[in-house]
Amino acid sequence: MSVQITEANEVIGNGVGAVMQVREVLRILQQHPERAADLENKVIFLASKIIEEVGLAKGKEAVKLATHQLVFLSCLGKKCKQLSKHKEEIQKSILKHYL
Repeated sequence: MSVQITEANEVIGNGVGAVMQVREVLRILQQHPERAADLENKVIFLASKIIEEVGLAKGKEAVKLATHQLVFLSCLGKKCKQLSKHKEEIQKSILKHYL
């Protein structure tokens, strides 16, 4: 188990209230053009730490895997040109750590 301490000197994201915060999360998951970049960066950072914790990747590779996974998830249910490219990269990265 590990703990990640991050700065909380400023408000992150744009949402105030539960409904706005949920919309903001959906914008990140859907890779909406108006998503909050600061919140997305924190999500990728924390996801990369989980990836490191379970041993799938370290450092920049963990960040890359988290980013690709976010893009991949945003493509589910849509025709996304980047889907096959990211899917292959994610699979290669995961398989590399298990073989």
